[in-house]
Amino acid sequence: MKNIPPSIADKIGRNLYRESNHPICIVKEMVFDYFKDLAKIEIDNPYVPVEYNFDRLRVPADHPSRSITDTFYKDKDTVLRTHMTCYLYPLGSSNNGKSMLKYITCGDVYRKDAIDATHYPVFHQVDAFCIVPNEIDIKQDLRTKLGGLVKHLFGDKSEYRFLEDTEHKDVYFPFTVNSFEVEVKFETEDGIKQLEILGAGTVHPDIMKDLGLPDHQAWAFGIGLERLAMIMFDIPDIRFFWTKDPRFLEQFQPGKVTKFKPFSKYEKSYKDVSFFVSPEFSYNDLCAIARDADHDSIIESITLIDEFQKNNRTSQCYRISYRSMDGTLKSSDINSLQESIRASLVSKLKVELR
Repeated sequence: MKNIPPSIADKIGRNLYRESNHPICIVKEMVFDYFKDLAKIEIDNPYVPVEYNFDRLRVPADHPSRSITDTFYKDKDTVLRTHMTCYLYPLGSSNNGKSMLKYITCGDVYRKDAIDATHYPVFHQVDAFCIVPNEIDIKQDLRTKLGGLVKHLFGDKSEYRFLEDTEHKDVYFPFTVNSFEVEVKFETEDGIKQLEILGAGTVHPDIMKDLGLPDHQAWAFGIGLERLAMIMFDIPDIRFFWTKDPRFLEQFQPGKVTKFKPFSKYEKSYKDVSFFVSPEFSYNDLCAIARDADHDSIIESITLIDEFQKNNRTSQCYRISYRSMDGTLKSSDINSLQESIRASLVSKLKVELR
């Protein structure tokens, strides 16, 4: 089951959420500061049992998130955490007599993902769990808290709305009921945009029973820090968060939100790769192969641009866009990387190149 590539293993222990002048840490501290009554917990070790990451949270055995094309496995029983909700049982359980009834936690989480400006296989999440008295309207309490968080982060005049389950939108988390998302409106150079920033709900009664708290109610939410930081600091590409370039890091100070000033914008280059897919192929695995080969983080995106059927076989063509954040790319560097990706597609995913 082990499928953790070097490009992911290298990120373990970076702990960007602990670097006080890093945008990820700055946003985390702002969220922590708002929830003053919750215990603050940070867990650096990202390996967790499958039991806590999936089983205890009511994730079905056949759910796609469990597959090796979505999740990084250390072995059949251990994964790199895919969300910080994985600590709900070990922290919230009263069966061991040490329940953390109110907590907020932060850490790096890992999921196989697309390659583009807003997705990365390692990102950071804040997750919270809070018991509230039974006489309190838990839905209203949670909405009030999260509405206040939005204003705390984006200002008193910020516009937001709650998105619930409707015939037009499915808002579902296996570990909550009365689930909803929070969408924030913000301005960009391209005009007004709306972005979902968090998911929340009432902890599922089955989980409360399993926690040894059948007669209590609690709410929970999870929020991705990269999405917040990209909006608040005007950071255009998620790869910036992982750079060690002082031209990026020296722009920020602990406790302050300052707009990012671009220090380079080099030309984009692209190359296409076409092949007949195999049973072993998945887009997420293509991205994982590309990231392993891309030691200098020069791949900006991978996009499907063509697909057709021939003799009961599926042919796909992907465009790989290259752009360095540090300098002009050499054709020889791009060609070498492209050939490495093509070779790995054949050897690892058994595709037939065209």
